[in-house]
Amino acid sequence: MNLKVTRLRLPAISLQIKLNVISALFLRETKTRFGENRLGYIWAFLEAILHTLVFVGLRKVLGMSAPPGIPMSLYLLVGIVPFMMFRQTAQQIMNCVRGNKAMLVFPQIGIFELAFSRALLEFVTMTVVMWSLVLGVYLCGNSFRVQDPLLVLSYFFLFSLLGMGVGFVLLSLTSIIPVMEDIWQLSGRILYFSSGIIITADRIPSQYYDELAWNPLFQLVEMMRTAFFRAYDSSQHFNDIGYIMWWVGGLWLTGLVLQKKTLWWILQKQ
Repeated sequence: MNLKVTRLRLPAISLQIKLNVISALFLRETKTRFGENRLGYIWAFLEAILHTLVFVGLRKVLGMSAPPGIPMSLYLLVGIVPFMMFRQTAQQIMNCVRGNKAMLVFPQIGIFELAFSRALLEFVTMTVVMWSLVLGVYLCGNSFRVQDPLLVLSYFFLFSLLGMGVGFVLLSLTSIIPVMEDIWQLSGRILYFSSGIIITADRIPSQYYDELAWNPLFQLVEMMRTAFFRAYDSSQHFNDIGYIMWWVGGLWLTGLVLQKKTLWWILQKQ
């Protein structure tokens, strides 16, 4: 009887150990990135603000307005911050072994724990940035109401999951093919301008929507804006949550399988 109880408790104990490890790694990553240099916190806000201001100015010069009743800065911000989190999450996971290899000698710590703690830090940081800047826009005299905060947060979380999936794939590929890191940097810039963040759906002819819907990031940005703004609705064209989940599942599966197959290269080349 005692043996059965022990066996039943083992998974719970194992899960508790993993949670403790991730929590400790999360605190370590926080201290490493922000603890010694307070500018790290400030830069997280400044980067999002600068990107938003630059493209607000650019769109005004080009005579491109936001949809009626929506502040331009907020309209762009809702796309920029989630995309920045996606890109930074992928980048952080891609480099998670670099500089942390010595920690892998501990049996409780694996690559997944290192990656997850970094992704969690990015998610928490960018969530704070997102809602702080939304509050800032409101306090600047822009009247609006977030239509569905819970749905917005859910889509925000999907950006994080996509970033983690891409990061897992890149972690393996860059260990075998170092030039993939440069390819990712270029791809990230291309995605920035092709995912509805700056050149938004309301400025693109509707006959191209079917092609744009192949990009899961474009769909997610539009779904975020639809959930955020009462005056905006592109759900008739961009609402395929199943397609996005297929991308998340496919990237995670590919990344984790590649990690198992290329573990030697990851440990040697990172």
